Amino acid sequence: MVKGFESVAEVAALGDTFEPFAGQLPVHQADRLRRGKEGLGRLVRREVLGFAAPQGLADTATIVALKDAGYRYYLNDVDVSRAVPEIVEFMSSVFFPLQKMEVLKIFRTAADDFDVVANYRGPSPPRLDLAEGFLSDFHRILYLRGVYTLYFRNYLLEAREYSDILKAVLEGIKGQPVWITTGRDLARWWSGRAKVEAEARKISVHRIAVGIANRGESAVDNASICVYLPYRPKRISMSAVAFRLRPPHYQMLDQDNILRVDFPRLSAQTNYNYIVHLDE
Repeated sequence: MVKGFESVAEVAALGDTFEPFAGQLPVHQADRLRRGKEGLGRLVRREVLGFAAPQGLADTATIVALKDAGYRYYLNDVDVSRAVPEIVEFMSSVFFPLQKMEVLKIFRTAADDFDVVANYRGPSPPRLDLAEGFLSDFHRILYLRGVYTLYFRNYLLEAREYSDILKAVLEGIKGQPVWITTGRDLARWWSGRAKVEAEARKISVHRIAVGIANRGESAVDNASICVYLPYRPKRISMSAVAFRLRPPHYQMLDQDNILRVDFPRLSAQTNYNYIVHLDE
């Protein structure tokens, strides 16, 4: 079953048993996480980097244990306070304080199939309108531009009697302009963009300096920034401060005085500086 799942998705760990992790010492939790990782590692081709706590019960010690056991991300069910992930950093060595180890906290931003089925007030067995219980959460997170987590179990929403409902949910999600991805790729994407810094400052009435820097150890592809201009110019252009740089692609958005600047690639440990010319 695990190998079949791996052919279409990414396999993450649920621990070594269904015993909750909360309340246990970090050393004990790390031992359990390693056992779960090693057990799955004998069945799958790629290294196991993700974790979801049994019964959703984890604590602050779990994050430390995940770092010690070599995980990159986990699904957080407790104290959900944001619609986007959170990076938890750890110093890798006192001798290299700038080198950090990271664990990505992905918040479970939506109700799972237990909650949606329990709150359903329609007929039994449920009709296709049960899908709205999932899609209403999805549209809320889509509006916030956050990360939506579709959490369901093979013995509930994935069961045969719910197959049409699950299909309707998936089609509703795929019909929107969203990125459907794995935890591994989300961790890499979010970590890379967290290390991108941008600033803009006014030089004169018709010129704005824009700088962007990639502080990370790896390149970032397809990054964009929005620059809020003091007014909407009739003409606009960009030039690089350094002659070796080509101006990036840019365009004025339809709403407000917003200039969008797109960068195909930002090399690691590199700064980029440009001048925006307004009506010159």
